[in-house]
Amino acid sequence: MILSRTICNMLLACLVLLALEVPAQNNGLAEALAAYQSQDSEKARTIIDEVFKTPDAVTDPVAWQTRGFIYKQYYKKIESSAPNSEARPIAVEAFAKALALNPSPQVADNVKKAMVYLGVSYYNDAVSNMSAATAKESEQLYGQYRSTILTAHPEQSFTQQDISFKLALGGIYSQSYSRYTKKDKTQLQKAIALFEEVLELDAANITAHYNLGVLYFNEVLKDVTSKEGVKDAIESIQLRKLERESDHPDANCNLGINSMNKAVEIINTVSSESSYSEYIKVRDEADALYKKAMEHFKECSEIKGIFQNQ
Repeated sequence: MILSRTICNMLLACLVLLALEVPAQNNGLAEALAAYQSQDSEKARTIIDEVFKTPDAVTDPVAWQTRGFIYKQYYKKIESSAPNSEARPIAVEAFAKALALNPSPQVADNVKKAMVYLGVSYYNDAVSNMSAATAKESEQLYGQYRSTILTAHPEQSFTQQDISFKLALGGIYSQSYSRYTKKDKTQLQKAIALFEEVLELDAANITAHYNLGVLYFNEVLKDVTSKEGVKDAIESIQLRKLERESDHPDANCNLGINSMNKAVEIINTVSSESSYSEYIKVRDEADALYKKAMEHFKECSEIKGIFQNQ
């Protein structure tokens, strides 16, 4: 009888301890939420950080949601003008954790809306102060924008946003390269790479084609001093454009025709007064161009066959 009473007392003590442990987290969440609702971001952040020292919080989607909203509020009130805000990524991480724990539809909906807000803030920071000096930071912020939105909406397409961002950043690099007498070739290379990435997304993008044309033309014209040189520069730009589109049948046909025409031009440089060594040199150059032309014509035919069979 005494033993049974002792066991009952021990069980009762355990139940009391459990009852105290569970509300401890709930009370902490309630206090954090109250501070959040009263706009006391600093206090709310301190309390929610304490809540997450308990193991139960880590597996609770509501706790993660609360943490996300508290850090989002702190970001909005105190760090919204700081692109390198410390609170914003913490909020994003908390919301991502909440979604990963399969929350209720209402919690999931609230979390996704908050993530879209934070994602857009990353985008605004990426483009608002874009310059050659901050280009790397802009690219990082844009990447955070994409990853934040994708966490909330995995089906989201970024094609148009990617095109706009790459055109803007490419324009920054090309302007910076053109502005200074002491040229930084890496800026030119980055501009070209970004415009070509745009053409991979949209082969008919007029802005990308125009900007690439200007960059190539200005580079080729640096050492041009005659009308013939200008003609060669234009041909060089046209060839580069065709080479970028070499997976298209018409581009390959045009490349083949260009090589064939160059072979004819070389043959026409010899005359009855040319030496035997000049004949040999012209033959070899024309033969190489002829073979190159036939490779392009073959590629053109094969690509057309693929298109026709699709």
